[in-house]
Amino acid sequence: MLYKNLNAKGKKKFYITKEEKENVHISTLSLPITTIVRNINNSINNSKVKKLSYESALKWLVAEGYIYEERTQNQIIRHPTNKGIENRIIIDEKESPTKGVYYITYYPPSIQRLIVEHANEMV
Repeated sequence: MLYKNLNAKGKKKFYITKEEKENVHISTLSLPITTIVRNINNSINNSKVKKLSYESALKWLVAEGYIYEERTQNQIIRHPTNKGIENRIIIDEKESPTKGVYYITYYPPSIQRLIVEHANEMV
């Protein structure tokens, strides 16, 4: 049972220390979830720790009532709830010649900090 917290690649379950949390870059701009999670993972000093996934962070945001997901034929659109709107989460519509219309949800500095603070709960 010595290795019960290791996955198949020999990595431990995601965990970020208090000191690492303090080193996560919080932007003054609103950011998409992928960038926020990348900033968190870049602050982890232990290569033996599994990285946080953006899917885990999104599930947490849904569970906490900040966003909800709308599933269409080709995509999942993440909309802010009233709680999300009050916290300045916004959704932006984009268009690409290859993808067509798609949406990106942006999270302000206050939500970025909240995600960092609760990152250990997201696994």
